[in-house]
Amino acid sequence: MPHPANDALRISDAGLALIEQFEGFRGDWYLDPVGVRTIAFGWTHALPPGYEPPLTRAQGRQLLRQTVGSYGDSVRRLVSVPLLQTQYDALVSFTYNLGAANLAASTLLRKLNLDEPGVGPEFDRWIRAGGQVLPGLVRRRAAERAMFETPPPPVDPPEPPDDEDPPREPQPPLDPIEPRPPHFIEREAED
Repeated sequence: MPHPANDALRISDAGLALIEQFEGFRGDWYLDPVGVRTIAFGWTHALPPGYEPPLTRAQGRQLLRQTVGSYGDSVRRLVSVPLLQTQYDALVSFTYNLGAANLAASTLLRKLNLDEPGVGPEFDRWIRAGGQVLPGLVRRRAAERAMFETPPPPVDPPEPPDDEDPPREPQPPLDPIEPRPPHFIEREAED
């Protein structure tokens, strides 16, 4: 059952940067290490209308942004505990690389949803492609694990708007009038 606290999560700039870093960019079609036809930042589908190789880096980023949301949807659908932004970003990168079916079947997800210890080391198990350990996957899983295990930076409290004065402490009257002594009599000044 998805956790409602995750409903508002969307991949951050740091999460996108992680995916871009490990997918790398190629403007023309190529075969990845297991023979999957790929272009841009790990795009493996037919190109949408208007996209013709060689793609620019900007077009590659547009494709990534268009598709990464569906991987985020899968993470939110499969995770039943509240996530930190860094955890969500790491899981979206993991799922973008391996697919939602692999996340769904993983011990990583089972441990996470059961709130069991040892979720981080589960990233380290996903380092093979085509039966071989790939150094790029070792580095990627280490980076995803590090992101997953790192709490996000604290958020500074918002500054008060400039048009509002900060609350003030009560001040004593500026010029208190001392009570007059009983023998003092006021008279009008004579001309």
